[in-house]
Amino acid sequence: MTTLPAFRVEGPVGAPAVVLSNSLGTSWSLWDPQLAALTGRFLVVRYEHPGHGGSAVGDALPGSIADLVPSGAGPEAGD
Repeated sequence: MTTLPAFRVEGPVGAPAVVLSNSLGTSWSLWDPQLAALTGRFLVVRYEHPGHGGSAVGDALPGSIADLVPSGAGPEAGD
C-alpha cells in the first residue's frame, strides 16, 4: 500500500496552482515566509518528502543519505 506524503493546500480555489517542495532535511515550513504573498493569488500546494515533517518514511527512502546520490557523482568519481 502506498502512503501519500503529508501535504497542505492553501489559497483561493480555482486560482492557478503553485507547488512548493522543500529541500532535503527541511519541512514545508521552509515556505512559511512566502505564504502571505502567494496565497492571495495562487492555490499553494506544499508537501513533505518521505521521512520529513509529517510524512512517514515508508518504502520510498533508501537506507542512507549516501544512497540518494547517483553512483559516480561523488568526489571519488574523478579518482
